[in-house]
Amino acid sequence: MADESTTEILINNNLDIKKDITIPSGKTVKITKTVALSKGTLTNYGKIVMANDAGSSSVTFDAATKKATLLNKGTIEVIADKALKEDENIINSKTIVVKPGASIEENNGKNVAGEDIKILGTGKVSFEIGTYKPSEDSEEITSTSAQIVSAITNTSATEVKLINDFTVTNDNKINITKNSLSKLTKVADFDLNGYTIKSSVDYVKETKEEAAINVEEKIDLTIKNGKIENTNSNTTGRNIINKGTLTINNVTMKGNYNVVSELNSTTNIIGGEYTAKECGVFGKTKSKTTISGATITSDGFAVSGNGTQTDTTIVIKDKSVLTSKNDVAIYMPSTKLLQVLNSKVTGNSGIETAAGNVEIINSEVIATAKGQVAEWVHEDGNNTSGASVNDRSALLVMSREGYGDADKGSITVTIENSTLSSVLGKAIRTHVNKIGDAYKTGVKTIVVTYDDATVLDGEVVNDKIVPNGISITVNGEKVPQMEAAE
Repeated sequence: MADESTTEILINNNLDIKKDITIPSGKTVKITKTVALSKGTLTNYGKIVMANDAGSSSVTFDAATKKATLLNKGTIEVIADKALKEDENIINSKTIVVKPGASIEENNGKNVAGEDIKILGTGKVSFEIGTYKPSEDSEEITSTSAQIVSAITNTSATEVKLINDFTVTNDNKINITKNSLSKLTKVADFDLNGYTIKSSVDYVKETKEEAAINVEEKIDLTIKNGKIENTNSNTTGRNIINKGTLTINNVTMKGNYNVVSELNSTTNIIGGEYTAKECGVFGKTKSKTTISGATITSDGFAVSGNGTQTDTTIVIKDKSVLTSKNDVAIYMPSTKLLQVLNSKVTGNSGIETAAGNVEIINSEVIATAKGQVAEWVHEDGNNTSGASVNDRSALLVMSREGYGDADKGSITVTIENSTLSSVLGKAIRTHVNKIGDAYKTGVKTIVVTYDDATVLDGEVVNDKIVPNGISITVNGEKVPQMEAAE
């Protein structure tokens, strides 16, 4: 191809390769035109640059005969748009880097196994996102949200990486979806790479796309190693709404709502620090959210379900620290399961539940508020989020109208080797909601059990009497019921 002493080789004319060629280590081949591989193998141990400064740059194959192969054992840097076509004729065992504004042309065909055509091999295909100058004389290229989505859902991509901070607006959200997916599909990791996604996204009533990042159904995505911040001080928007399967690893997040787990979604939060105005993590119907070793601080709820949502699972474990400054740290009126395992929960009130099962194991739950205790109505203004009672108990378990299955629902609370404490002296409180003279009941059965290893810094407070048809039992002792006539 060139003299052995040449370090960089420039191909600026169309070239048809029909034999085996090797690019040795230490050599750079810059391609600015079309290289057609008709026969043989082009083996790269050095560096191939697919440039765009002298016209169209691409590598094509005789796909019909499958007689040519590009074998990459070095680095391929893609600067041009659609410079490298995804194909099984490319085998990558090292690194392919796609720079901002560049792309790999997707081949929407299928292989013999019925899978999407893609670059083969165990190497890394990395898409860079941000602002970039291909050369000193060229204009800056800035990635768009659409290009992020295209990269993350690219069949061959293994990671998508920020190279500087990225700004998201209402008109430029990151909506991660791919229409061709028929089943849950693992897409490329989104590596924030220490940089920040800055969002001013607010509530958009027409579309209800409220988040900076929206993960749609059938998408399995990992976001890691950086920050996501909503810079709009008045926003009602969210940072992330997940409808698929999402792992968030080592991310710092600030905003109104940090993460929302939608219908049928799975969300795994690993490490990181989350600061919220209203709610750190919010789980909806048939969602499962697992929080491992994370710190979540909120003016309102650190973690919440919703009474209108059912079959919600939230697991908090591995020394997670949840704090509410003004409300209940964990508000869980949803049916199914709340687990607090080897973690610490602190708030005006600790945990409030009105449905489902609760397990508190090897954990601390602390109610720190010294102010007036809320009455059993919302209109008193003592709750900050318009939903919780926030009664200053470490644990409040209540039968409440509109929450749980009113005909046959129950709440089972199991506490093992944990500490529950309240500044106002209510470690555990059970209650049947009553407004005026009228009981407003939900679940019919409440059972609370704690073992000998559990420390209660405060009293167990129960109603003196509960209405007929409601059963409350705390550590084997049953709260008296009214007579049927009453």
